[in-house]
Amino acid sequence: VSASVGTLEAVRAEAEQVLETLGQDPCLTLRLDANQAWTPEQATEFLVTLAKGRPQTTARIEYLEEPLTNPSPGSLRKLSEGLPPYLRPVPIALDESLIDFTDTEVAQLLTLRHAKYANGATTALPGGTCPFLVSALVLKPAVLGVARSLRLVQSTGLRLMQPTTTAIHVPGPSLNNVTYTITSIFDSGLSLAFNTILASCVGQGVPKQHHGLSTYSRLVGDVTHPHPFANLVTGSGVSVLACEKLLASSADHWHAAGDAEAPPPPPPP
Repeated sequence: VSASVGTLEAVRAEAEQVLETLGQDPCLTLRLDANQAWTPEQATEFLVTLAKGRPQTTARIEYLEEPLTNPSPGSLRKLSEGLPPYLRPVPIALDESLIDFTDTEVAQLLTLRHAKYANGATTALPGGTCPFLVSALVLKPAVLGVARSLRLVQSTGLRLMQPTTTAIHVPGPSLNNVTYTITSIFDSGLSLAFNTILASCVGQGVPKQHHGLSTYSRLVGDVTHPHPFANLVTGSGVSVLACEKLLASSADHWHAAGDAEAPPPPPPP
């Protein structure tokens, strides 16, 4: 479940609300999105408060997305250096800031370690703890472009896989245990079908990695043919093969429609 944070003035109280919510449902996992609401000091306070919860509770926070106002490599480094060594790391995810960061800056940020692991492991530790501060990227191909989205994935050592038959629980770890979430904004069914195929190619090895492609439910209509993308959704998954067929049939449909509306060719001289 995705949940917005950074909406209350009392940062500590908001973190306590998150812990209370997780405590009410032992099966609940959360992705928190601060929408660039905090200073490094406020983000530190939020993370330190979360660390007071039981480890098995905070482990159900998949990541904290975009915690910092006006994020920069420098402010994220400040956040990394300011976290106390005893803190159980909550992964930080980058989303909007990827637009402004260069590929080199992203690669450097993915090597920032929590203070606790400054001289230690490079892979996930017992209990799933990752020693890296930034260990999740939220990729919106409609914003970043497909080419850059793929470049960011490949630059961190992830080998793209052949499309699988379904996009349910598609995994996404990489060399530094970076998790990738492919998401949409208000894309048409054409983009959603393509993003589903892309999501099925990203990653290997981590179960139950959900991507953010449910915006189809907000569409009043769709441009796909012969039916909307929503018709492909079964439970929490989408068949990649069905997406490929929908893209092919839509291309044939609109190509034929374009030919029908095209003016007749000029007569020969």
